[in-house]
This record gives sequence, structure tokens and C-alpha cells, in this order.
Amino acid sequence: MSPSSASTDNGALGLSCADITHVVLSHPHCDHAGGLHLFPHAKLYAGADDLPYALWPHTAAFEGHFRREDIELTRGFDWHPLHGDHDVFGDGSVQILSTPGHRPGHQSLLLTMDNGPLILTGDAVHLQIGLTQILPSGWDWSTERAVRSIQRLRAVADALDAAVWVNHDPEDWARFGGEGEVKLP
Repeated sequence: MSPSSASTDNGALGLSCADITHVVLSHPHCDHAGGLHLFPHAKLYAGADDLPYALWPHTAAFEGHFRREDIELTRGFDWHPLHGDHDVFGDGSVQILSTPGHRPGHQSLLLTMDNGPLILTGDAVHLQIGLTQILPSGWDWSTERAVRSIQRLRAVADALDAAVWVNHDPEDWARFGGEGEVKLP
């Protein structure tokens, strides 16, 4: 899809790319950063420690996880690098949670929705079992930080009685709807 066609495509949600005013990047791995160029008018949020990694990986071992082209196209965009948590609108409706471990600047989201709070984990964990049993991924940047972030997500979920959508878990995609209206259990 070209940027011009994306601005007029209203898809299943009835939104075009031009309707999106804020984009939160959990981390810049290639499976999360594609399509950022479709939002030149939006505010983009990323962990401050991750953008340099995406553009200039420190070792060849990490280069395959990034598509520099995806980030390069956004160099002139309205980036907001974050060093910690951030309340996007100042009203608690969209909160970015710093959850380093998978990446140094990894972020998750806490959404306050009409039908209850929802946490989107990004890649803090990859399957629900990783959350329930505190199992970091074998390809995390820091296992120690990943464990702390998983514990934090669990604590936030417990304190708020929030639903948790583990973003790579196929069962969670089926449980929450995947596309369209999010169905909280």
C-alpha cells in the first residue's frame, strides 16, 4: 500500500492512516516497525535507547532484527524518545509503560477502555505462559531486565484487574478479537 492510498483507505475500523494522531512503537524490530512511514503527521513514541540501536546495531548479530529502511523513512517525523513511563494524553487513557528487557527501550501500553483496563505487552513476553510463569525470551537483550518487566506487568495487571493481551500469542488474538472491537474477557 502506498502512503497516498493509505490515507484514503478506511478499512474495517473506518479509519484512514491520516486519522491516526499518535503511534507508540513497542520496539523497532522489523515485525513491529513496518509501516511507520504511513504516519508522517502523527506523534511517534519510542524508547530513547532503541532508535539508535535500530539505525546502528552494535553487533552484526542484531542487524537481522531490524530493517533500517523502516526507521530511515521516518527521520524527519515528530519522534518523542522516552526515558520511562509516559501518559500520552495526560488523562490516564493511554499510558506507555517502560518495560525494558526484550530491548533496552522496550515499551508496553496500558489502555483505560470503557469495558476495563487492557495491557498490550509488545514483546515483553511472547506467550501467556511467559507472563504466568515469568519466562523471558531466549533472545531478550537483558534477561534480568526482562524478568523485572514481566513482574511489573503482572503487578500492574493484578492491581488494576486489567486484561493482558500478549501480542504474539495466537490464543490472545483469538480471545481479544484481533481486528475490530476489542473483546475483554
